[in-house]
Amino acid sequence: MESLKILLASGNVGKLREIDALTGDLPIEWSGLGDFPSMTIPPEDGATFVDNAILKAAAAASQSGLPALADDSGICVDALGGGPGIHSARFAGAHGEDEANNDLLLERLVGRPDAERGAHFHCSLAVVSAREHPVMRSPAPEGVVLITLHPKLSAGQYAWVAEGQVHGRIAHERAGSGGFGYDCLFHHPESGGTFAELDSGVKNQISHRASALKRVRVLFELAASVAAGA
Repeated sequence: MESLKILLASGNVGKLREIDALTGDLPIEWSGLGDFPSMTIPPEDGATFVDNAILKAAAAASQSGLPALADDSGICVDALGGGPGIHSARFAGAHGEDEANNDLLLERLVGRPDAERGAHFHCSLAVVSAREHPVMRSPAPEGVVLITLHPKLSAGQYAWVAEGQVHGRIAHERAGSGGFGYDCLFHHPESGGTFAELDSGVKNQISHRASALKRVRVLFELAASVAAGA
């Protein structure tokens, strides 16, 4: 079966590991942003996770000529009205400062009992390509939505979008050394620990990103079949 060439529009090493672990058996030839050093991804100025995922994937697809996969993910805390949400990576100010973000989250929840520390991780995945590409000509898998009109899409582009969530609560202190981002604070009751305490293989089966990517996996399998029969 012919390999699909797809660009992963992310430089986050943790996300790269998770996606590789969940798609390693598929006929996909991945490229990364490092293969396109002159590529420019616009600032994430969307109002939703979906907006930001489409924005990144659309820009990467336009500049590379390849279908592009991008995600926007974050933690949504009930006591903070769903925040930090789309601002998760820059909650404390600068983008990607995990320690500062975790410190601020703990500070905002000081004194709150477990019953008031409910939270969920959310992931929106977008696959953007020219509408004539096999990725866009495959049947719609369950849980994956085709978007043909969106302000972040360029002319001639379509987007598939899948979303996933995992629910838990914010711990009172950091626990575990694995994962990244807010994993050390996100307690998953069914697993009995934080995401940072879980084996990576276990986390990769239950995470918000895994939930969304399992839906996109089916899309890639169908697209590979379409390409093989073209």
